[in-house]
Formats: sequence, structure tokens, C-alpha cells
Amino acid sequence: RTGIVGRADVSWSVNTGRDSYVTVYGADGAIEIGWRSCRMRRGNQGWQEIGGGYDKIDCHRRMFASFVQMLRSNGIGCAPWIDATDAVACVAAVEAAYRSIDSGTWEWVTAEQPEMEELDAEVGA
Repeated sequence: RTGIVGRADVSWSVNTGRDSYVTVYGADGAIEIGWRSCRMRRGNQGWQEIGGGYDKIDCHRRMFASFVQMLRSNGIGCAPWIDATDAVACVAAVEAAYRSIDSGTWEWVTAEQPEMEELDAEVGA
């Protein structure tokens, strides 16, 4: 609505040869999330390291361990690392991508948040 354009190319199958796998440029700076490090740049200042890199194997291992813990505890005493709002937003982004493929144009990502009772009814909870 404000005229801002974004573009996302997502693929694990294409080696870009870049140190970063996410780069966001804005009017006031930029941020890069990389395999070995994360960094940001504000205005005309130089790059500043803001974190470590992304260890895909470790992240998948921790995600799986969290899932197993949720199953074993029956959800008692631990919270899922993704809540219903995050899950609905993720699905909305995927749906927008499919609409974009079908239409051949840019599509808005809109995540209307259903009430929890609606979600529970859909999954039979």
C-alpha cells in the first residue's frame, strides 16, 4: 500500500556463492544473515557484527528435540517454539506464493488470524 516492493528467492537447491542467505536493504541501512555470521549497517556507517552464523544441522536437531519434548510431556510444562499465530502466518506466506505462481504477479501476504476455537475445531481438538 505504501509502494514498498519486496522480493524473496527461497531455495536450498541453488548455491548463490554468497556468505549471506538473507539480505534486507532499507532506507536506513541493511542487515545480512549469513552462514558464518550476521551483520548490520546503519546509514553510512560500516558493517557491525551482530551474531553468529546459521548451523542448519544444529537448528534442525534442536527443533526435533523440542518437538519430541512436546510429545513426551503432552504439552504440560513446556511451550511450543511456534505458536498458532506464527503457524497461520507461515501458511499465509505459502498460500501467497502459490497465488503468485498461478497469477504470475505479485501477491499480498495476508494472515487473517482465526480465533483459537476455530483452529481447535478444524483439527478436532
